[in-house]
Amino acid sequence: MSYIAAPASALAPGYPAHDVLPHVPAELRAFLRDALVEFFEDSTVHAMPSAVTIIVTNDYDDGPAWSAYGATLHYGPDVTVEAPDFERTFVADALVEISDDEQPYGAPCPVLFVPLPA
Repeated sequence: MSYIAAPASALAPGYPAHDVLPHVPAELRAFLRDALVEFFEDSTVHAMPSAVTIIVTNDYDDGPAWSAYGATLHYGPDVTVEAPDFERTFVADALVEISDDEQPYGAPCPVLFVPLPA
């Protein structure tokens, strides 16, 4: 099964967040969204964002994968904040599952844009 991630250029300010979602299998998308919601509900530092943009890393030995660090938190269409690292969390577990399903590919570098419930 293939999925295509949105190019980073699609995330220009004012771009509708709900329109940028790659074709990740529904079960894996739900696992990631639930992990992000739980992470931010438990956070004392970051409020629940409206969406999270996750980037690709080539730092792993087995090729490109969705990165547990370097994500961007979106608070509405105009405010972005660098996300905390998701290493050793359910978010990282979900990103591994998605990367194992199929490695991310594309040019320019793809992003995984995950809208979160309000």
